[in-house]
Amino acid sequence: VLRVGVCANRAPMVFRQDDGTIAGFEADFARELAASLGKTASFVDCDWIDLISALLENRIDIIMSGMTITTSRSVRVAFTDPYMNSGQIGLATNANAVRISGVNSLRTASIHIGMEKGTTGQIISQKFFTRAKKVAYAKPVQGVQAVLKGRIALFVHDAPVVWWFASLYESQGLTALPFFISEENIAWA
Repeated sequence: VLRVGVCANRAPMVFRQDDGTIAGFEADFARELAASLGKTASFVDCDWIDLISALLENRIDIIMSGMTITTSRSVRVAFTDPYMNSGQIGLATNANAVRISGVNSLRTASIHIGMEKGTTGQIISQKFFTRAKKVAYAKPVQGVQAVLKGRIALFVHDAPVVWWFASLYESQGLTALPFFISEENIAWA
């Protein structure tokens, strides 16, 4: 058995379907990796902030959950070669998106920005958005709901996750910003 650590709230990367099965391209990769090793993938669903601890405590064998390579994470775990170049982008209402002209306008904006706790989105938001009021959420869907309800102007997360939510909530007026706030590589730990 290959014990695969995931945070199954990162659609389309890895998520739990209505019937409880783990799906997404990370799940597909995990099943193929396990099969190539002559093993079966067993998914261990963790909170995002617990994934590295689970690996270090030998509760899982690998993290396959859309994790970006950062210096601080690299000190604690070994990463594979990156398999995707991605980055952080913002999710906003259509009305707010037209007022945001680029990354520089965000750096000095006095707005409410949300991000998922313990993610690269939080690191980037803390570092670059010095005038913004920052709100950390336990799960991405909580940040999306905060945008919909007008509690925050922008939710920052990995591009695939934001694109997924933008497609789900397009009819309710949400959109992904058309530019990256940062660029980083995604790999397995």
